[in-house]
Amino acid sequence: MGKIVLIEWDDAASRSGGWHYLDDEDTVMSSISIGIVCSEDDKQVVLALSKNEKGLYAETFSIPKGCIKRIRTLKVGRK
Repeated sequence: MGKIVLIEWDDAASRSGGWHYLDDEDTVMSSISIGIVCSEDDKQVVLALSKNEKGLYAETFSIPKGCIKRIRTLKVGRK
């Protein structure tokens, strides 16, 4: 199946849509993501929402290693 993990990470923030005061700063947001590890290297961890029996992944995204605070491997029981 693949390793299922919970990743705690800091997500970047941005603002668009016109003028705003500098004291209305955007704030880095603490985030949690759960997914199947597709790949991992020294720069990133790529997660997927789903993986099928043919080994194809769906809904993938990359989290930069520099943003990751903690990775926990989840144990999943099968019935």
